[in-house]
Amino acid sequence: MKKVFDIGAFSFESLSSLKNLFDGDFVTVFEPHPLRFQELKKFESVFHNLTVLDYAISDKIGTLELVDAGPSSFARGLSSPAVCNDGKDGSEKGFVVNCSTLDVFDADGDIDILYMDTEGSEYFALQKMISRPELIQIEMEWRNYKNPYFSEIQKWMRSNKYCFAGIIESDHIYVRD
Repeated sequence: MKKVFDIGAFSFESLSSLKNLFDGDFVTVFEPHPLRFQELKKFESVFHNLTVLDYAISDKIGTLELVDAGPSSFARGLSSPAVCNDGKDGSEKGFVVNCSTLDVFDADGDIDILYMDTEGSEYFALQKMISRPELIQIEMEWRNYKNPYFSEIQKWMRSNKYCFAGIIESDHIYVRD
């Protein structure tokens, strides 16, 4: 059985995809948006190996303000697809969420597959990750958007022995050497 983490899941559609791909595996989903979290939390009773947590993954433990941009909600002050593609400027209404570092949930270092779509803050999750998953899928670019930590993420991947394997829409896929 594999251990799968999906950071920034947002919707039931992503859970359905994970369930179909990883039926029987342990899937942990992080979704800090309060409305989306409540929606996703209902599926823990349906998917028995699913855990849904209401945390943003960051480089600190505490709270974080997100700009409410629906599926593209992002950390205030950060360049995100919503800023680059959708005309958001960060002045929109926000909300405060709990945040934590990934090592708090990755103490055993046994994540096998990691999906991350956190609207520009993916690098913060990598910094504190203990595991070295066999596969990492991470949002890197979309239309006018380029992840603000694009170079740092690529450098992290190389220094941790990951090879670029391809692109699926906005996501880059990396596999462990």
